[in-house]
Amino acid sequence: MPIFRIVIALLAATALSGCYSATRTLPADFYKAAATTGNKLPMRVAVVTDGVPTQTYRTRNTLAVGKVRTHAYPNEVAKMLGEVYQSVSVVPTAAAAADADLRVSLGSNYPETVTLAFQDGESGEPLAALVEPGVKGANQGKLSVGGIIFFHTIALAGFGPFIEQMEANKQANNYNTEIQSVTNQRLHTLRSRILNNDELMLTRAQKAELRDLEAQGDSTLANDDPVGALLAYQQALAKVFSGNARALALQAKAVRAAMRITDLPPIPEEAQDLMAQGKAALALAKSPEDYAPASEAMERALTLAPWWATGHFNTALTQEGAGLWSSAANHLRLFLQLDPQTPEREKIRLKIAELELHQKRGDKPVGMAAGQ
Repeated sequence: MPIFRIVIALLAATALSGCYSATRTLPADFYKAAATTGNKLPMRVAVVTDGVPTQTYRTRNTLAVGKVRTHAYPNEVAKMLGEVYQSVSVVPTAAAAADADLRVSLGSNYPETVTLAFQDGESGEPLAALVEPGVKGANQGKLSVGGIIFFHTIALAGFGPFIEQMEANKQANNYNTEIQSVTNQRLHTLRSRILNNDELMLTRAQKAELRDLEAQGDSTLANDDPVGALLAYQQALAKVFSGNARALALQAKAVRAAMRITDLPPIPEEAQDLMAQGKAALALAKSPEDYAPASEAMERALTLAPWWATGHFNTALTQEGAGLWSSAANHLRLFLQLDPQTPEREKIRLKIAELELHQKRGDKPVGMAAGQ
């Protein structure tokens, strides 16, 4: 029989044999919580599920389809957001989020991308769209002539249903596991991005108050009153989430003010306690993720005492362990400003260059040295 007749016969078998599929469901607890502090933002956030896909599939051949129900996804996103914000709910439509400070849309192409689109809860004004790559090849098949001939030859031989159902089950299990793993990783990345986005950290009133305090500090410093400026910057730091980009910028301004003060105030007891907590967490760290609680405690200590040179040094080395290259480099710069006579100056400058190179290359954490 000519080859084209064989192919036609096999394609006809496709129509007769139907499609073998297996369906799995994402579990309700696939998101593994990150280390958190008790300092959650006092904001109400609504996760909008309208338009979010509830099922996805992937095929490996012409018959076997692995399907995954993704109904749990919005709730797992809400768990992640609950590590940042005090109140998080899941609602069906944007209209149901009218009382929220922020509303979050999840996008219609999950799991190919993991998207968090933030809008102002009252006006609907877009604030930020955070997107991370998800599972490649979702909702599509991989078709080849060889696959058609192989699987449908099996089908014609009578073994098709058994073989194809095994393939569908395997595909569904593997696909489910892949979605869980990738989504968990991406949500952790998005959490970090939220904590470094000023638009997502404060209400409108808080943003206005923060701008006023920062402007007050700038004006006071320009009028040759570094003590008053340092006080204003400290008040501003108390209103931001420790460790984000705005907090680091305020710390840098506070350091400039502190360098013009002859007798700096002593390090507050609370700051010393937080630094001790950070060191204790650091001693137990065994993986890059374990450095997070140490880094967060140390950042909170610097919110209270931004002029603390040793605090910046220890925070930088801890953040190196966590792979927070840019932030670690900035803390070392602040250390050098506060302690310009350190005998380790050249080594620290070399370390800053090393951290910047890690940041540029997107390197993973490489460990850390002991703090002071």
